[in-house]
Amino acid sequence: TFQSLRGDDAAVAQDNRVEGLWMRDCMATTPVGVTTLERGAQMRGICIEGNTLRCVNGAIVFEAGQSRYEGGNRVRANRFVCEKRVAITAHGNVSDDAAFDIEGNHIVAPGGIDSNLNRQRIVGNRLDGARSGGVGILLTPFKDSVDDQMIVGNRIEGYADAIVLKGSLQRMMIKQNQIALSRSGITIAAGQAAALSIENNQLSVDGMALRVDGEKGSVAIVGNQVEAPGEATSIRVRGEALACTFDGNHCRLLHDGRTPAVLLQAHSAQAASNRIRGDGRTDALVSLLVQAKVATVLGNITRGAIDANPPNAVGFNIENVPD
Repeated sequence: TFQSLRGDDAAVAQDNRVEGLWMRDCMATTPVGVTTLERGAQMRGICIEGNTLRCVNGAIVFEAGQSRYEGGNRVRANRFVCEKRVAITAHGNVSDDAAFDIEGNHIVAPGGIDSNLNRQRIVGNRLDGARSGGVGILLTPFKDSVDDQMIVGNRIEGYADAIVLKGSLQRMMIKQNQIALSRSGITIAAGQAAALSIENNQLSVDGMALRVDGEKGSVAIVGNQVEAPGEATSIRVRGEALACTFDGNHCRLLHDGRTPAVLLQAHSAQAASNRIRGDGRTDALVSLLVQAKVATVLGNITRGAIDANPPNAVGFNIENVPD
């Protein structure tokens, strides 16, 4: 048990090289939980598991720049309560044969996870922002791009922005997450999105549910359930050299009608078997707008109209279905 209310005191402060740090079943009430002392820390085999940390300025703060993680590292089954800062900050470089897993934690904080690590699994966490205005999961690249990311099975609520990526990505899966009571759902602002899968998520947000902006790459948005009452476009994919697949999504978008509810702007687009509806009172005039050089729009059911460029992309859809 650790307790301190002085300055930036930490329950555990690591030196430049840590081999096999294990922290289990501890309780701490300190300004900071676990942190690094120096820039360029080298860490191997970190296990932070089953702890309860109440830390005003962050439960795990690995932000000393140029840190390197080797071996298997995990933060699992902890409860973190933070009043002012992000609960988990993990910055640095993960070696090619290593991994960093954040799994099964319960986080109550104005910011959940801030990471620029590759080869990372963020799985099965519960993140509660308590309507604080922060970001649930924020990813930025360590160097050129984010790679080998899995964000799976998390429950995220009470944030201004639930999941945000800023920077190019190589491979990323965002699957089976529940997002609620947030302003926006999933936001990807990527120069390049080489391989991005957004599948089987449930999103109930106040504004834009899903936004992907990227210059080139491949994006698959499949099997999501979306509810968003925003006054602007609720789902937007935009990229001149993107290949976009938008299939099997169920969207209830309470919309003011001035802009398309779903907008796909890409080099090639495939939109099939989607259900895009309103509530009968606030519906978009255009439920689905596809703007692409090559496109197929097939088998969709919508409340409003479907528009596509090129026009010959549209076929076998059912439009203007009453609620």
